[in-house]
Amino acid sequence: AAHLAPCEAMREVFRAGRDPHRATAATLAGKPEHAIDDHERKLAKAVNFGFLFGMGSERFRSYAKDSYGLELDPQAASEARDAFFRTFPGIAAWHRRVRGLARTAEREPITVQTAMGRRRTFPTGSFSYNAALNIPVQGTAAEGFKLAMIRLHRELPQIGGRGVLVVHDEYLAEVPLERADEGRALVERVMIEAMRELVDSIPILVDARVARHWG
Repeated sequence: AAHLAPCEAMREVFRAGRDPHRATAATLAGKPEHAIDDHERKLAKAVNFGFLFGMGSERFRSYAKDSYGLELDPQAASEARDAFFRTFPGIAAWHRRVRGLARTAEREPITVQTAMGRRRTFPTGSFSYNAALNIPVQGTAAEGFKLAMIRLHRELPQIGGRGVLVVHDEYLAEVPLERADEGRALVERVMIEAMRELVDSIPILVDARVARHWG
């Protein structure tokens, strides 16, 4: 989203190695990022994930309660939404542009696309604001992941390894015990390189670990 919107404020958070949830929490709480406590960060995490793809304040109240156990009144939900868009104005501008497509969609089809050009066309009168925000971002993330899997399918056998499972955004590979560290480094490198081809304006980070069991 930071790359595609584009949102320079969100890009800068990632470039500086800062926590985007603390950035939003600082705006919401009116204090420095280093002073944010766990509850404030938890609220900001719900805010960031809730409002990024166009959730309204009322829907956000249910989402925050169901997903994070946070009870918010209507005013608090509205203030949280305002804080999110103040923190990341490029995201706010992106939302306004996509919302404007809804008017055009009443007269003609609207097409959105991912970084690799995969398209989703909404027929005239069937535009979805939330889907139009979600598809380019989630689709681009999926493309980077799939590029990585294709390359790992070729490279892992060279060290006696193989990919065995994908769970959402996790990739599980098996390698001989004596080549575990090499396998970890290989998976990390390939996944970073593949996503960087599509998203080059922010750092790409991968958390790769060695374990005897997945869980």
